[in-house]
Amino acid sequence: FGADVRFHSVRQDRGIDLGGNYSFNNGYTRGPNVNTAGATAGDSIASMLLGTPASGSFGTLLEVQGANEYFAFYAQDDWRLSPKLTLNLGLRYELELPRTESQDRLDWFDFDVVNPLTEMVPGVGTLKGGLRFAAVDGNPRRHFDTDAVNFAPRIGFAYQATPKTVLRGGSGIFYGAGSIGAGGWNIASQGYAPTTPFVGSIDGFVPITSLSNPFPDGFSQPVGSSEGLLSLVGQDIARVFDRNALLPYNLQWNFSIQRQFGANLIEAGYIGSQGTHLADGSGHLINQLRPEALELGTDLQRTVDNPDNSGIPSREYWHVPISKACPS
Repeated sequence: FGADVRFHSVRQDRGIDLGGNYSFNNGYTRGPNVNTAGATAGDSIASMLLGTPASGSFGTLLEVQGANEYFAFYAQDDWRLSPKLTLNLGLRYELELPRTESQDRLDWFDFDVVNPLTEMVPGVGTLKGGLRFAAVDGNPRRHFDTDAVNFAPRIGFAYQATPKTVLRGGSGIFYGAGSIGAGGWNIASQGYAPTTPFVGSIDGFVPITSLSNPFPDGFSQPVGSSEGLLSLVGQDIARVFDRNALLPYNLQWNFSIQRQFGANLIEAGYIGSQGTHLADGSGHLINQLRPEALELGTDLQRTVDNPDNSGIPSREYWHVPISKACPS
């Protein structure tokens, strides 16, 4: 039996795309019909030589200090129930406290809160979702809700079926830190370290901006939590954290048979594992088009005035029209 106590503290310079990041595809040089893709239609290098990126961004640098604590208690023992059967039983409890940041520069996405745009844009209906900030408006300092129910049992056995045959098996649950307990990378809020998106085209085929002046409206400046639920309205939210995230764990099990044949020992076994609540490195496409909208085909490329423009607070970088098929 025993205890495992850890204190994590990580200081780092947090920055992404500090020198700019640009990607090129064949969209701008795919003629004569830009909607017809093919191995010989367009070329990404040609688009680069024209100075017309398909996408890009420019980041900011921020020094952050993150920390979190971990506590675990465990007990394990072996019981020989008979000359032929031995059991290995154990139990571990783990408590991984969510991270904090020295100046509370953390945010997460609230999927259920009513966004202020609901009242600012007439006739738009109820709009939900927005960024919440640590230690603001009564919010907690920690980045996630504490996942406190993390019991990890262990069980194993060895059984001597015959003098030359032994059966062995075992199973256990093993927890990982995941995004909840990580003390370091990517903990700073986008309100404190914003990224300026490169807007090269409205429809994806006609360039409106080039590398000669990639950010004509300037760069997004850090505003902290001052804009509340209106933070990054009209922009992409690069990274979404869900306060309800649970610690990931892995269930492992095995079974084997050992048999002696003369001077030789032969063993056959099976090993299995299953991960649960694993971190999703690819992200969540919460703005994906509805399937029925795909039936519009090339009409999705038709630009219209943003129907919400009159109610959205003025921003120089909110001038890009959006498709009628995707009013969100």
